[in-house]
Amino acid sequence: MIALGLAKQCERGELSRQSAYAQLIEQHGFAGHTANAYLNCYKHLRNGTPMKATVSAAAIRLMLDDLLPLGPEALLTALQALMGHIQYLEGLNSISVERGLRAVHQKYMGQLAGIAELESLPGDLERRVQASITDSPSARAKRLAEAVQRPGVIYRVVREYDRNPDVVAEVLLRANGHCERCSRPAPFVRRRDSTPYLEVHHVQQLAHGGDDTVANAIALCPNCHRESHFGNVMPVSKR
Repeated sequence: MIALGLAKQCERGELSRQSAYAQLIEQHGFAGHTANAYLNCYKHLRNGTPMKATVSAAAIRLMLDDLLPLGPEALLTALQALMGHIQYLEGLNSISVERGLRAVHQKYMGQLAGIAELESLPGDLERRVQASITDSPSARAKRLAEAVQRPGVIYRVVREYDRNPDVVAEVLLRANGHCERCSRPAPFVRRRDSTPYLEVHHVQQLAHGGDDTVANAIALCPNCHRESHFGNVMPVSKR
């Protein structure tokens, strides 16, 4: 895709945005708003920030395919931007556009979850996560900014990573009660405090050198979490 190639040149600093914009209009016949949308879309996907101007689902797929070789963190960042755009479209009631983009989002979240690490919360981490959630966003953000990204290891009966509770808390709050793969609400709430039940794990495994950061973590419903690691999609029976 011509627009993707020019957008990548802009991101690498090889071409000014003004030049890329002019090429799309003068040499390739793009309308001005369309040229802007394509150049902005790639930038937002790289930065993880939601965009407002819509491009086609096919164009989004091309951009996500291009980002796949950069690793799971780059893909997660792009999918967070895409979900922000989908939520923006929800507010505008752009149902047909939103539906196509949701299908793209779900497809690539499936790929992402398939390489993520299945983890459970060890020991007292869950209590520490709850304390972090009830803390102020500013206090949590300050700790996250100062936190060591490579977790220490605690030796009990088995080895466990000393995961940062603020990372888990921030990801759960970001998910806002919805699975970040299928976008559905959490299937149930916790008995003790009525909070939505989602499971947080790392996209790039800690055991494989992944960082204990918000950017490298994702919240999944139990079904998506287990299916991505243990099963194949069951065929729909015809009756």
